[in-house]
Amino acid sequence: MLIVLERNLRRDPYFDSALGAWVLRRYADVLAALHDPRLSQVGATSQGTRSHTRAALSLSRIVKWQSQIEPLARSMMDALPSDRPVDLVGEFAQPWCAELACIVTGVDRKDCRQLTELARLVSAAAADPDDPALKSTASAANDELKRRVPVGSIPMA
Repeated sequence: MLIVLERNLRRDPYFDSALGAWVLRRYADVLAALHDPRLSQVGATSQGTRSHTRAALSLSRIVKWQSQIEPLARSMMDALPSDRPVDLVGEFAQPWCAELACIVTGVDRKDCRQLTELARLVSAAAADPDDPALKSTASAANDELKRRVPVGSIPMA
């Protein structure tokens, strides 16, 4: 199921038949949709993937990660400059999310920046799937990510 976030004057969620998607505007609607069991990957293996994901995201794991990511967020916020405007996405959110991904996947944090760049190449190709140069670069980046990210208990499908 595709969900589109939209900033318009319409407050209630609605189904856009041209997009074939639900259009949501409010955080509460997005949160409700993400908690709805009907919002899931469709296919024969989706139930196995879903149960594997739930097991991988156990409360004990989340508590462990939280004990790592909260201090990391605080230290990164404290390191932001106070003498100029700050790009919160570029200077905080993106680096913090990259560190979080490294923690969750178990990759060596010294490789975090390089792996993030590889992931950006894959994402760029997904944004423009008809560009053969991007497709080739993304394929090589994806192969490198598969080689360097440990196959762990976090399902990435």
